Amino acid sequence: MQTKTRRLIQPIWNTLDAYFSPYSATGLLLCVSGGSDSRALMEAVAHWPGRFERIYVASVDHATRSETPFEASAVCARAKALGFDSHRLTLLPSEKKDEASLRQRRYDAIWQLAQELGVSAIATAHTQDDQAESFVMDLMGLGGGPEGAGMLAISPPFEKGGQGGFRIIRPLLNFSRAYLIAVLTALNVNDYFVDPTNLKGEGRRVQVRDFLALHQAPKPRLALLAEKRRLDMDALKTLSEDLVSIEPDQVKVRLPANISESIKFQALKIGLSKFLPYNDNRSAGQVLAQIAHMDSEKKTFDISGCKISVCNQQATFSLHGFSSN
Repeated sequence: MQTKTRRLIQPIWNTLDAYFSPYSATGLLLCVSGGSDSRALMEAVAHWPGRFERIYVASVDHATRSETPFEASAVCARAKALGFDSHRLTLLPSEKKDEASLRQRRYDAIWQLAQELGVSAIATAHTQDDQAESFVMDLMGLGGGPEGAGMLAISPPFEKGGQGGFRIIRPLLNFSRAYLIAVLTALNVNDYFVDPTNLKGEGRRVQVRDFLALHQAPKPRLALLAEKRRLDMDALKTLSEDLVSIEPDQVKVRLPANISESIKFQALKIGLSKFLPYNDNRSAGQVLAQIAHMDSEKKTFDISGCKISVCNQQATFSLHGFSSN
């Protein structure tokens, strides 16, 4: 490898030293779609001086286009050529082909493979561009991170499939897509795939991506705002947790008059998520904000399949009746 190329890739290697090295014993699984971002991750890891044996590659065939079986197979063939143990995963046909459903099914398949391989972490190729796009998606009401909060480079451990301690690692969050393409060019890699739906403007994220390209938005700045928003949200959640208590068949949230509306709002969101942990509660924000703004007024609300009783600076989430406490 030429010195110029080595210097270009070195920032990624430095990140891998920090994020991947702790998993040298337990191993990790690279998620590679075949697009420029994930191919850059796989190629960089292949040349990484700190590369260890237990690094696997998974490529998912979503079965949404006629080309997807070939693309997943091509990724696995390239991974094998680079010395990785590769696995092609095929999703079963489903009527639900929206982005959220496909993402959930993809992660379910990947986590199942991770358990079979005995690894406790998966690595994705989310970039600085993805952070910026998610931030704008939330602003436009099209999804994205919760309230614009950015993704974590290393997720906290969470349980999946009855096992605990799994993590998602995103080592490329501080790198732009343009930089990653430059890395691929330096490595003489030009056979990465371009999803045709990206060219047709299909899907919410693609539409936001096209919007940002049209307006030359400063993506590093947007990504920084997303990260700041995540830190702010973490702080608010920490201050709000103590206001929430779980009781049999109900959840109670204290709403003291001497705390800010933003903390009350976060406490109400936590309370609703604890009461209805499997619901998409994003549409409840307006009502919860109204409750957080209330004084000591006694009132009841019906939202997201549950009833909320507000009385004496307390909100009670329940399914049957209302609490008068």
